Amino acid sequence: MASLTCRSLQRSPEVRPLVEHAEDLAVRFEVAVRFTVGGPAVTGEWSSRETAVRKFRSFVGLYGDHTTVSIILSRQSGHGQSQAMRTWTREHGETVLGS
Repeated sequence: MASLTCRSLQRSPEVRPLVEHAEDLAVRFEVAVRFTVGGPAVTGEWSSRETAVRKFRSFVGLYGDHTTVSIILSRQSGHGQSQAMRTWTREHGETVLGS
């Protein structure tokens, strides 16, 4: 008959959880591209800020010369709030609004 041994597992002080707060799991980053003011948007959503910034810059490279294009990178919280982080228009170029 096999015997089982139970040991108490202790977390070493240098190990930190991957997510500090549960609401951090719900944070997403969205890039929206519009070709006309108030028109429909092509959107993409990522959990990684770095990936979203890279996609934002990629879209600027692909579509930034279009005369009426607007490209917006925003942070979407799990509480339904949206905060614009970066915008691009041909007229004003890139504007960094927040982190």
